[in-house]
Amino acid sequence: MTAIFGGGLSYERALRALGKVAERKGLRNVCLLELDGGVVLQGQAVRNTREGYVLTLETSVFKRDELESLIRELGF
Repeated sequence: MTAIFGGGLSYERALRALGKVAERKGLRNVCLLELDGGVVLQGQAVRNTREGYVLTLETSVFKRDELESLIRELGF
């Protein structure tokens, strides 16, 4: 498996965890950006407002330790 952040954390486990987060948030048109020491997850979510349904852009930033904790929490 290929490791991210210089080793120790596999892409497979990281992507599974980030996919779960995107699914829970109801994101679509998802973009992932790997940075030194972290990952940015961005996507569109449909939200119900007084004006009707609107697409909102949601962004989450995960530091390496936060991503590792998420992976452990989800059991990946």
